[in-house]
Amino acid sequence: VATMFNGIKMLDSATASVDIQVGKAASDFITLTASDMTSAATGLAIIGLSINSVTSAKGALEQLDTAINTKDNARAEFGYKMNRLEGTISVLNIQTENLMAAESRISDVDVATEMATMTRNQVLAQAGISMLAQANAMPQMALQLLR
Repeated sequence: VATMFNGIKMLDSATASVDIQVGKAASDFITLTASDMTSAATGLAIIGLSINSVTSAKGALEQLDTAINTKDNARAEFGYKMNRLEGTISVLNIQTENLMAAESRISDVDVATEMATMTRNQVLAQAGISMLAQANAMPQMALQLLR
């Protein structure tokens, strides 16, 4: 029984690759490619190595080095993609917490208290504007009295 997600068999070697969205832009995705790392698939032919002579042993060592490098490259690529996915998961968890906190603040607000506070602040702002207008008019009044 193959594990299915979104119509894609996830643990099936026949599935060549899966694109995973990791950001908000359409181009923000990682392609996970299933690699067949068997010696037959990679063409490394490790199974039939011979170490009967110095020459064949050197050839075997070269093939083993190639196999190790191929494996290391595949692990590095997989590790990079795992780190990117973990980073994306962390960002999404933080965004979820922030959205939940914002929703809580909005739903917990006391509408009457907030309206009273807003009205008070508007009255204070209008009073301040009136005082500034009167202060700006004072020099003009003083000049008119002197004339």
